Amino acid sequence: MSERACYIQRSDLGDRLESVRLVGGLLDESWTPPEGDAFEHASGAADWITDVLSDRSGGLGLLCVDTCGGVCAWLRPPGDDPGVTETLIRRSDGRVLLGADAAPEGDEDDFFQPTSEKSLLPDVSTPGGAGVQVLADPAAKRQASFRERLTRKGKGEAQPADPSRRVAAIALRDAQVRLILDELDRRGIEVGSVISLWHALAEAWDPAGPLGVRKQPEDEKAVVAESSVMTAIVLIDPAGRLVWVWSEKGDTVAAGSVRLGGPGPQAMPEASDTSRLVADWLSWSVQLGRGPGRVLVIVHEHEPASASALSPAAFGSALGQRWTGTSVDVAVFKDPIGETVRRLADRRAEITSPANDPRRSLVELANRPGKAHRRLYLWAGASMGALAVALGLYAQKLNSASADHRRIASDHRRQSMEVYREHLAEPASGALAVMRLREQVEQARRRVTAPSGLPPTMPVMAEFDALALLLGMYGPEGLEVRNIQITQIGGSMTVLVNDLPMFDEFRQAMRGMGGSTMNWSFATPTQQGEKVSLSITGRWPDGGSQ
Repeated sequence: MSERACYIQRSDLGDRLESVRLVGGLLDESWTPPEGDAFEHASGAADWITDVLSDRSGGLGLLCVDTCGGVCAWLRPPGDDPGVTETLIRRSDGRVLLGADAAPEGDEDDFFQPTSEKSLLPDVSTPGGAGVQVLADPAAKRQASFRERLTRKGKGEAQPADPSRRVAAIALRDAQVRLILDELDRRGIEVGSVISLWHALAEAWDPAGPLGVRKQPEDEKAVVAESSVMTAIVLIDPAGRLVWVWSEKGDTVAAGSVRLGGPGPQAMPEASDTSRLVADWLSWSVQLGRGPGRVLVIVHEHEPASASALSPAAFGSALGQRWTGTSVDVAVFKDPIGETVRRLADRRAEITSPANDPRRSLVELANRPGKAHRRLYLWAGASMGALAVALGLYAQKLNSASADHRRIASDHRRQSMEVYREHLAEPASGALAVMRLREQVEQARRRVTAPSGLPPTMPVMAEFDALALLLGMYGPEGLEVRNIQITQIGGSMTVLVNDLPMFDEFRQAMRGMGGSTMNWSFATPTQQGEKVSLSITGRWPDGGSQ
């Protein structure tokens, strides 16, 4: 579905609102502000946009700003980080955009003093006065930051800036646009993207850009290698301005504008304007080291207002003669700016631009905080408040637990003092009391009589050897051992013999057994089947049973 696009036209170096235009689908309406200041114009424009969009489906997907009060110039960057370059532009009050590459080795304060040339530039030093962005890949900033971290850690060497390298930067007076965005946000209208007319020309008319010739999936599979040619798009603004941009696959590489010398609002370029444009391109190509390979001219169909003005065909021919080696195409429209904005609005969904890419949008305006951001901050503040309450309750619980522990510690100290007073009459407290109690413990230990010694160890193994020898002698005669146990306390044994005579003989052998220390006593024998069972108990002499 087609999105609604808004085009803002300004005057007085971008400080005065001239008209607001809504384009998209069948919609094409304009609004001219009455007399008033910038705040009244912004509020009136927001009211008008709200009224128009309230009767139609869809929101405001795109806001395009004219190039009035804007400058695109080259400069030598101090490094690879675009953020550092933007800071340099603001700190120098925009002077680096007028040809001063960097501060001289002399007094830096003198270099950054305002000059009469300041009137040619947007007020980049005043916060909110103008937007500044370097036309560089946003990935360059991340790479530069990564190299800087490696350098700080000692894993790499800082590379000096290439003195021959130049980059393009845009400075655009956008205070009036900021006011309109804020007023739209207050009315609940979100803006999808904010671009300049330079970005719009690059995206809408570059044949290699996002709105160029669309390839079929089978064509993309068959492509082995491809290269893109930089395209120059030139638009004859009916307001009397020649706006141009160099584009590479829809990315803005360089841009500029030339005030036409012809009279009237529908002025056409003259031969001198063509020479100025080519001279400007030559200087850009020298600085960037490349130039466009094709040129596309977007022009209105009005007849030249003066005899010296060139027709669209003549202007294209003159441009092709002066910028040799390129093909020049001329497209004539009744409303070139409206056609450009409408082309973007109708096919905006096909554009997949990387987020925060200065080559595709006005990043600072596109990311301007609005109602959604304030709501996010509100919820974040509420979450932090809830967390603070939870931490307060937890701290109160810890304080209560600490009071309990202090009470327990006080009880322990009181009990310790009671023990101290029970054993020591001298007053003391703290570490001194502990030391004196330890002295009492040591004295008590010295007064305790140490035991005389452990009981003697009985010859258990020798007793086992003597019994094994005797039992081995009677084993072949029919003696059976049921169990035998000898410990440090005593011994016991149960055996089976054939009859009572064998019992008497075995008992006599036990009493006269050599190598035995234990005193063995025999219980009354009992008959167990064909055998006689004997229970024998042993006792060590002289306290072995203790």
